Amino acid sequence: MLFLHEIGHALGMVPKEHKHHYDRQFGGRGDHCASNTENHPKVSVKAQFGILADADSDSVKVPLALSQGAAAKPCVMYHTRTPVHHQSEFCAICQEWVKSKLDAAKWEWIDK
Repeated sequence: MLFLHEIGHALGMVPKEHKHHYDRQFGGRGDHCASNTENHPKVSVKAQFGILADADSDSVKVPLALSQGAAAKPCVMYHTRTPVHHQSEFCAICQEWVKSKLDAAKWEWIDK
């Protein structure tokens, strides 16, 4: 997942106009995707979820799969590794953004 995440950054994924964009304010460094996440108090995320509390605000984005046990998978462009990171997939918005920037005729996207 880490390799895919970093390739996503190299492709310029999660620009500021992205529907789920967040940055240092809610965790991580750089531009990230908040699809299937929710805000939790920064002071509790390390102990409660094992997530680095590195946000510049008082809240950190936490995947719903961790906070609610939901089946909703975090996007590959979420900012850090978590116990559910191996389940990550590019969200629909990230997939569409990449398709719009690359020559889609050269890529075959297979839905699972």
